Amino acid sequence: MKFFLFVIFSLVIIIISGLFTDGYSNRFTKKENEIFNSIYQGTNERNCLAADRDATRGLLERCIYGGNGTKILLIGDSHANHLNQFLLSLKDNNGSQPQIAEFTQGACNPILDFSYSISPSIEHATACFIKNSKTMNVISTYNPDIIVMSARWPRSNKMHQLIDNQLEVVDLKKFELKFEQTLLSIVASGVKVVVVNDIAGTGDIGYNCPIKRVLFSDSRTCLVDKPNYDDWFISLNNRLSKKITYNFVDLNKVICNNGLCKTESLGLPLYKDEGHLNQLGSQSFANFVSYKDLIN
Repeated sequence: MKFFLFVIFSLVIIIISGLFTDGYSNRFTKKENEIFNSIYQGTNERNCLAADRDATRGLLERCIYGGNGTKILLIGDSHANHLNQFLLSLKDNNGSQPQIAEFTQGACNPILDFSYSISPSIEHATACFIKNSKTMNVISTYNPDIIVMSARWPRSNKMHQLIDNQLEVVDLKKFELKFEQTLLSIVASGVKVVVVNDIAGTGDIGYNCPIKRVLFSDSRTCLVDKPNYDDWFISLNNRLSKKITYNFVDLNKVICNNGLCKTESLGLPLYKDEGHLNQLGSQSFANFVSYKDLIN
């Protein structure tokens, strides 16, 4: 019994000590703590990235944030959500911080009138269709100057579409047609449209590569091979932008060179997981892509 009480007492002391020493953060160097902290700073603090269960909600008041400059409507999935810090870090033509209105939903490409799903899920295909059916009303209500569309665009030539309450496999041509029709509908509203390509991600390197390099004191480069799954999407936008007035931005041109892509900046991770930028990573693009680059 005495031993049991001693163990309990020791654990209590350790826990209390940890609370008053920030989890024993002093056991790591300043650089190590800086790396750890950057990973856990995500881009969804306002909880604007909706889940399937939230598909019926429109544009929330808390999801309109930033400055008093150009009004930017950000639509898409989590790969649109992680661009919000990049957009907030820009200065518009008047030197003002843009105002961002975020209308995003997890794993839901911003495609109108297309009940599809990356995974074979009737529930997800339905929720994504419901969310996207509200897009034109959000545009009309918010009245943005610019619409930024981004997503984890399809990486396979097959996808699932909900047809007569059944999921059917359709090819990429169907997506390309719906993507083009979506662009035409949104551009017809008189708003400047910007489509942003998905970023490379961390591949097999891992988002925590900079941490491993510091902890193991080795010389790993933390570079990842540039993926080729987006070649079709780049080609599609190069073709469509010749007949539809919109701007296509490929952020991989910022972080990739000679077939290799960076996953860090000044030793700090750009990602919070394998495919999503952390706050630092999102903000860093504003050092290379200006407001004028975005819209021209």
